[in-house]
Amino acid sequence: MIYIITGISRGIGKALVEHYLKTNQKIIGIGRFNPFNDNKISFIQCDFSSLEELKKIKLPLLKEEVTLINNAGIIGEISPLIKKETFDDPFVFQVNVFTPVFLMKKVRLSVENSNQLTVLNISSGAGRRPIASWSSYCASKAALDSYSEVFQEEEKELGHKTKVYALAPGVIDTDMQKKIRETKEELFSSWNFFNELKSNNKLKSVKQCAKEIAEFLESEKDENVLCRL
Repeated sequence: MIYIITGISRGIGKALVEHYLKTNQKIIGIGRFNPFNDNKISFIQCDFSSLEELKKIKLPLLKEEVTLINNAGIIGEISPLIKKETFDDPFVFQVNVFTPVFLMKKVRLSVENSNQLTVLNISSGAGRRPIASWSSYCASKAALDSYSEVFQEEEKELGHKTKVYALAPGVIDTDMQKKIRETKEELFSSWNFFNELKSNNKLKSVKQCAKEIAEFLESEKDENVLCRL
């Protein structure tokens, strides 16, 4: 098995690499920098906000079973749409949507046997319900969900056994949550809710999240593309 994991520099991606290193799996990590000094990891440096850098990614012919975990993501500016100081939607969509979509295609074309590919796109409950002040994040995750469903349908039509999932992992203690808590309260109506999650120890650790993602991938699943932990 080869695991291709994006956003390994920190957070969930880093925790996933740490988890799979313990099981001696082959790992291809993609991100801005490599925090690991381990020859079991093949590292590809890439700034996902740059389409030109994405296009430079080269993958070998992958002859083993492959799991692609598209984990990298950003929340963008947290503010009501009419109060946004920056129009960062193109930037958010580049990282949250176009990068995983590009890699789905890239990896699929690099896998020798189309029946040996699993794609896990890290989505969010925010893509399935509106959260005020998160317009670009909600919209980008909804788009990723839809891309995931369409890609699964296309693979079925081709007679391939590729498995595609868009997984909402819950609320995790990451830098993204820190940014949410540091937002001005007047710009975010759910500010109290997210701060209380932290103060009441209701956030899941990245280590626990990585463990649950690994368990999800190993479990028996139905054919639903949209999933949650």
